[in-house]
Amino acid sequence: TSMNLSEYVMSQYTGTQGKNNIYYHDANLTNGAGDNSYRYAGYNPNNYVCFGSDEATCPKDNLYRIIGLFGDNIKLVKNDYAGSDLLGTNVNYGGQATTEEEVDYNGSKNPLEKYSFGSNNTWSSSKLNTINLNTNFINNIGNKWSNMIISAVWKVGGNTSTNILNNSVRTVFTNEIKNPVNNTYTAKIGLMYVSDFGYASAASRWTSMMEESSSGHANIDNYLFLRFNDWTITPNSGNSNNVYSIESEGIVTTASVNVAYGIRPAFYLKDSVMYVSGTGTISDPIRVNWGAIREENNNLHYFKKNLKLLKIM
Repeated sequence: TSMNLSEYVMSQYTGTQGKNNIYYHDANLTNGAGDNSYRYAGYNPNNYVCFGSDEATCPKDNLYRIIGLFGDNIKLVKNDYAGSDLLGTNVNYGGQATTEEEVDYNGSKNPLEKYSFGSNNTWSSSKLNTINLNTNFINNIGNKWSNMIISAVWKVGGNTSTNILNNSVRTVFTNEIKNPVNNTYTAKIGLMYVSDFGYASAASRWTSMMEESSSGHANIDNYLFLRFNDWTITPNSGNSNNVYSIESEGIVTTASVNVAYGIRPAFYLKDSVMYVSGTGTISDPIRVNWGAIREENNNLHYFKKNLKLLKIM
């Protein structure tokens, strides 16, 4: 097709909020972000993407989920946790999860490995950022795939626990993304925001407080919830040793930077990344190609075709 991935996502939005599990977060969407993004929400939307592999059957470790379309760029997050084959063991490695830690885990990563955040919650100096994600991960996925990722400006100032935990996701989005503590960092790879997790829940959950018990929050109908402990990228601005995390019970809370949790790399794709095929299910994930690569292939095809015609003439 001649459609880029952004156009494909927009084509799945029918104009009816929630159809195909997509919401357009304009100013009219009740409890929405109001940033004109297109976001997937609910238990299991068709937003799987095969990234990092061209195998006919996508390996499970290469499955990612589309969080949404932000401006011209699609944001992906790894479907399951990254391991030492991608993130390395040279820094922040916390080893394999114990049987007790995995008791509720509903992913498929084996072994399931963990990483600490670092010595404090400053993202710019965190080796989880600079080494595990923006060195090891970038190198291990290969040039073809890393070249599809933009260097994005990440909002890493965070906010206080009062402004994040005790609010619904719309207020959290405002405090985390629109009016956070002023601190940004530019890099290719980050982690999900707290509000990414909140808006991945069914719309009926968007008014729940982020720290509400699992019975009242987003664990049942949130495609990002794996019943294990996740780091987010967002620090607690009121405590330099704490970062917001998604706990195995489905709540958002703060955790010490020294503990080891699961890591799911997140990143934004270039707007030239093309949709190739796939319906977005786990068995038929979306396949992508970089527009520049496609253009080169097309040019080569036309060159060969014209050369053949020249020989005939």
